Amino acid sequence: MMRTASIRLEASTEQAEALAALRSAYADACNRLVPIVRAHRLWNRVGLHQRTYNALRAQTPLGSQMCCNAIFSVCKAYKAQKELGRIR
Repeated sequence: MMRTASIRLEASTEQAEALAALRSAYADACNRLVPIVRAHRLWNRVGLHQRTYNALRAQTPLGSQMCCNAIFSVCKAYKAQKELGRIR
């Protein structure tokens, strides 16, 4: 059994704003991937990475690892929906 610890992050006002901007950019990147996943029915992480990575880096302020994480998150979400039978 895994346990999760919640730790309060004490951030200055500038750090909190930077984190909020990062969260917003990450959500924007995930939302940019959704139409591509739906149009090409592509929820394979490697395939989606090859198709979208360069455009995602150019269109968002995210670094390389955050772009990879966004691609992984979207693929994981669509695979979960497919396993639940919500995607045919």
